[in-house]
Amino acid sequence: MLFHIKCLRRMSQAILIFILSVVQAFPLAVFAAPDIEAPTIQHQGFSGPVPPGSLEITAKVMDDQGVAAVTLFYRTSGEAIFKELPMKLPKGGAQYQVTLPEDAVQSPGLEYYIVAEDQAGNSVMRGFSFDPLTVSVMPSGAAKVAQDSPTKGKNWLWIGLGALAVGALAAGGGGGGGGGGATTAATGAVEISAPVPQ
Repeated sequence: MLFHIKCLRRMSQAILIFILSVVQAFPLAVFAAPDIEAPTIQHQGFSGPVPPGSLEITAKVMDDQGVAAVTLFYRTSGEAIFKELPMKLPKGGAQYQVTLPEDAVQSPGLEYYIVAEDQAGNSVMRGFSFDPLTVSVMPSGAAKVAQDSPTKGKNWLWIGLGALAVGALAAGGGGGGGGGGATTAATGAVEISAPVPQ
């Protein structure tokens, strides 16, 4: 009987030693709760139309366990199929970014959405394929006219010409004072030529 008790003690000690060695062999992360939280995406859209050509899109993506991949899906308005490009986080940068090729950013606009995935496979989207984010793109000719025709200088030209005309009329119409009852009327004409504003 005593022999059986000693055997049971040794077996229980051996089992306990085995369990402790297994626990030490595996990191505690194996026994941690699974990652079920998806990343978050912060993205500022475009407030107005952009000129045609290449376009940079940025997004701040965060996750409690680590981001695995961020992908931009895009298409020119009117196209059926979305193309995809990986968004990269520059060294020391805070936002993922990608530059779209010139042929993708054409009038009338661009549709896109962003997908972020973490290390555990949880994913989140900003925009959707059936309801994408949009940005208007100017027609090629309109973008060139907007760049070639600044209006600030023309406004100052018209203000200056108006002041000149008022001064000339005041100087030409001032008439005389002083002596006697005879008055003479001064008449004059001022001709101003200037380009017509567009």
